[in-house]
This record gives sequence, structure tokens and C-alpha cells, in this order.
Amino acid sequence: MLEMVGESQQSRTKDAVSDEDLSTCCKVLEHLAGRMDEYRSPRYKPLRKLLVPFLEEEGKRRFGGMGKEMHAARKQAIKVAHIQQERARANDRKFIENTRLRAARRARLDALKASNPDCAHLLIPDGHAEDEGSVKLIGAAEVMGEGKEVPQCPKEKEGEEEKEGEEKRLLHHARSCYICKVRFHELHFFYDQLCPHCAELNYRKRLQTADLTGKVAVLTGARVKIGYRVALKLLRAGATLIATTRFPLDAAERFSQEKDYQDFRTRLHVVGLDLRDVVAVELFVDLLKREFASIDIIIHNACQTVRRPASYYSPQVDKEERIAKEKRAGLAQLLQLKSSFESSLRSHLTMLKQSSLIGEQTLLQDAHGPCTSFSSSSPPPSSSTELKISSSSSTSTSSDVFSVSQSSRLSLAPLLPDDSHEHDALLPPGALDVNGQQLDLRRANSWVMKLEEVKTPEAVEVFFVNAIAPFTLNSKLIPLMRGEQPRFIVNVSAMEGKTYTRSNKDMDLLF
Repeated sequence: MLEMVGESQQSRTKDAVSDEDLSTCCKVLEHLAGRMDEYRSPRYKPLRKLLVPFLEEEGKRRFGGMGKEMHAARKQAIKVAHIQQERARANDRKFIENTRLRAARRARLDALKASNPDCAHLLIPDGHAEDEGSVKLIGAAEVMGEGKEVPQCPKEKEGEEEKEGEEKRLLHHARSCYICKVRFHELHFFYDQLCPHCAELNYRKRLQTADLTGKVAVLTGARVKIGYRVALKLLRAGATLIATTRFPLDAAERFSQEKDYQDFRTRLHVVGLDLRDVVAVELFVDLLKREFASIDIIIHNACQTVRRPASYYSPQVDKEERIAKEKRAGLAQLLQLKSSFESSLRSHLTMLKQSSLIGEQTLLQDAHGPCTSFSSSSPPPSSSTELKISSSSSTSTSSDVFSVSQSSRLSLAPLLPDDSHEHDALLPPGALDVNGQQLDLRRANSWVMKLEEVKTPEAVEVFFVNAIAPFTLNSKLIPLMRGEQPRFIVNVSAMEGKTYTRSNKDMDLLF
């Protein structure tokens, strides 16, 4: 046994490389490192053969199992692929930016940035694309004619629509449709976020119209965005429109700037209405019952998702006051119904004031005996219950047409503690979006707040605007909507009404 152990140790000693041998090997390699011609000579062939496995192992370690040339070729191929991908992305971006809707939004955004460079980084492309001039009316005879189909989509301009056989714009990277979520490569000429099927349907509906001559429509929230475009579509279809908004003077000015304003100005009535004020909504319904024999269409477009502080509306009220001072004659016709409505509001407030005083006198008589009646020449005593009325007269005058509406002034009424503070940092003065609205830079609002953080007045406002006011209009106007002709109530909805519980865990408590 001892002999076997001794032989093993001698074998290991014999196989080991001594320091002297290792030093000699290194000296030989150092000598040949600068003499490649000598290294390639026949004399060193045994050395080259012995180095082959070492070189192969080193190559695997340094080049991932590939040779140097193959590794370099692979790196070059990856680089070329990245360049091609970036070119494909750039090409996709070019196609997307050139779709008609996005291009129009980008043009409006660039113009706004040029006029207000300090706020350029806060703005995003939004708004509509000007194509309403291409919409053609469908005559009532065509719609109601026997055996005739209703045209679905009139052409925009001669030769402007995509022609059959025209080369389609194909994206290299698939996009997800905003509506149906399907992945698509073929890009529509107008929409960039819709698949071909949804884009075709939406574009057809965008231009679809009918003859609404003689029809009366009520539209809430008609001053900006979708409400404004819906109002124009109704007016250009021949309807008589009662358009409500909290800022009627601004709305009237916007409508007056349309190229075809003269065609519809006699059929448009702009009324200042705050849907948070149920009494005003009831009075508005009474006004419609007096002025119109029937209502054919009600569109509930106005809504409230995020409450703004009172200072948010200061620029808008300033604009109302500016228009009121100018008293442009061309706007007076649009505001006649507004004037009648403001008169009704004042009459109602006067009645409430008188009722309050009578009730107070009754309480005083019960407590202290007979009370001397007030003479017509002496004003009644001031009371904490007395209502402030902007005008003592309930008669509509020419100045009433251009007066700042109660709905506008109510926007500045402080209901929450935050309403009493200025927010210049979060509501920068002069910073407007593409719709002419004040930019709101607040990062905390009811959209991201937890349930216990939302103030009760804000929740009440949401219910009044989004539910109570539509209910009141529908229920009270039903008598005007009866008849043989079809009548319509449209409740506008949007993605703001959808809560994503998967991505927003704070909403789990609600479900």
C-alpha cells in the first residue's frame, strides 16, 4: 500500500511543470510574438500544433464560441438590424403624424406653442380636424323616399378620398386599436389609433348626416370640444338648436366665427345654464315649454369628471365680461333666449326674497305682536336671509342680452377651502390649451384621490351634473317629445366613466 502511494506522488511530481520550464516557455513565446515570419517557419510547426487547443479555448471564451470574424459579422448584422428597426419606426412615425386628424392637431399645437412659448412643454396635440365643410346634407325626400337607401358617407372632395388600388400605408410595427383592441398594420388616412374596420365605420359616421329642417334640439355643454362640434353638425343639418353652457357669451362668439354662421344664426339660441343649479334647470324647462311647441332631440353632453377650483374659471369670466362690454350686434340674436331665461331667474329670486321677508315678518308678529308694514318709499330692513339680486327689474332689456350670466358668476362661488386661494403655480395665468381652456397642472384631484379624500360638495356636483340634471330635463320635457315623428334622447359617454381596477388598485375598495 505504501509503495502505491509513493508511486502516485512521484507521477504527480514528474507531470508538474517546474518554474524553470514555465519561464523558458514564456521566453520562447515572447521571442516569437514580434516575429510572425519566424513563428510560421517549419521549425516551429510542433509548437503551432501544441497551441491549437489553447487558441480554440481562448476563442470560445472571447467570442462566444465563434471565431473573431464570425463574431464581427454577427455584431455588424445586429447593428444593421437596429438601424433598419429605427428606420422602420421613423417611417411608422411619419405615416402616423401624416394622418389627417393628427396632422391637424399638430398644426394647431405648433401655432399655440408659437404664441405662448413659455408653456410649450405643457401642451399636447388635441382637438378636431377641420372637415365639416365637406359634409353634404341628405335631403328629407331621399331619407324618407320609398325604396331609396340612405347614403352612408358623402365624399369629402373630388379625388381626395383614398382611391381603389392606391398603395396602402402599412406599419412595420403593429398598433392596438383604441376601440376593439385588435392589433393592426394597415393605417387609415384619417385616424391613426383605429384599426381599418373601426376607422372606416367612424369616418363614415363622422360625415353622416340627415335633413333636420324643422327639428328642435337641446344640447348641453355646447361651448367647446365634442359639444361644440355636435352643435355645428345639428345646425348644418338644418335643426333649430338650444345650446346651453355656463359661459354663453363666449359660446356665441365662437359660433359667430364660423364661415357659415350666417346660414344658421337664426336657428341658434345660446343659454347660460349651470346644471348644478336644479332650480335653474327647472326654470329652463319652463322656458322651453313656453317658447317651443315640441322638442325632437335632447343630447346630454355636459358632464363633470374633475372639479376645478374657482380660480380656474377666472379667465373665462373675464372673457365673458370683455364680450359683454363690446356688445357686438351680431351676437344679440343668439342671446335673446338667454335674456328671457335670465329674466325668469331674476323673477324667481325676487319671489324667493319676498317670501323670505313675509316669513320673517310672520315670525316677528308671532314673537312681538303686530309689525308695522314697510312703506313703498322705505326699504325693508336688511336680513341674513335676504337674497342678493343683480337687478331689481325682471323685464328683459337690450343690456340683459350682453349681461354676464348667473351661471358664469356661480363658477367663481367658493364651495371648498381651496376655492378661496390663488393657484398661480398650478393654474399659470395665460396658459391655455388648444381649446382655449386654462391649463390645470394639479397632480392631485378626485381622479386619483381615494374615497375618503373626496370632498362631499364635489361628489354632490358630479351627481347633479351627470345624473340629476339629465333626469330633470328628460322627465319635464317628455310632454314636448310625444308625437308620431321619431324623437331622440342621447346620453353622451366617454372613457372617463370607466374605471380600470387592474391598473388602479386604489379602486378595489369600491368593488
